[in-house]
Amino acid sequence: MALNEFEQKMYNRISSAVGGSQRVVTYYNSEENGDKKLDILVAEDSPTQNLATVATLGAVNNFPKYEAPNGENLRVEFFSITYQKYVWDFSRMLTGIALMARNDESTPYSLGSMITNVIEKFFPDCNSDMKHIVFALPPDCWGEEKLDIRKIDDNNILTWLWAGPISHKEKIYLEKEGTAGLGKLLPDIMNNGLDIFDVNRNSLI
Repeated sequence: MALNEFEQKMYNRISSAVGGSQRVVTYYNSEENGDKKLDILVAEDSPTQNLATVATLGAVNNFPKYEAPNGENLRVEFFSITYQKYVWDFSRMLTGIALMARNDESTPYSLGSMITNVIEKFFPDCNSDMKHIVFALPPDCWGEEKLDIRKIDDNNILTWLWAGPISHKEKIYLEKEGTAGLGKLLPDIMNNGLDIFDVNRNSLI
C-alpha cells in the first residue's frame, strides 16, 4: 500500500472511525505498468459482525471541487456498508463511481444526488427491487465515532458520502421530495424492518 499525502489523511481519519479488520486494496488500470486506478479501504466486521465498510481513498485527488460556504474547496470521498459476501462487488462499484466523478465534472456527486441503474451493472445476479444509488450523509453506526466534515489543509475540507442502494419507486419519491425526502425515507426504511445495508432488500414504496 503506497498512499500519497491526501490518501494517507483519508485513511487515518476513516480507519480510526470505522474500526474492524482492515486492509487496503488497490485497483489498477494495468498491473504491468503500475498504473493505479484507486485505493479502497475494506473494514470487515464494521460497523458490526458480518457487515463491512468499503470506502474510497483518493477520489479526492482529482475530484471536481465544490465551494463550501466559507469559500474553501469541499472534496468528497464515497463509502458503503454491506454484507461481507458483497464486499468485492461494492469495491468495484465505488471504484467505478469515483472514476465517473473524475471524468465527468458536469455530473453532481453531492448530498441527495443519484446514480441510476448502477446496481445491475455491478450486481448482475441481484434480483431485488434495488436499482440505483443515492448519496446520503453517513449513518451514526460506529458508536461515538462519526465521519464528519474534516479540514485537511488550509484550502480544502473533506466530507464522506454514503452510497446507499434504493429502488426505482424510492428514486421517484426522492426526485419529488429532494434532500428533505431523503431525511425521511432512510429512517422509514429502517423503522419498517427493512435492512438498509442489504442490496437485496425490498422497496419501502
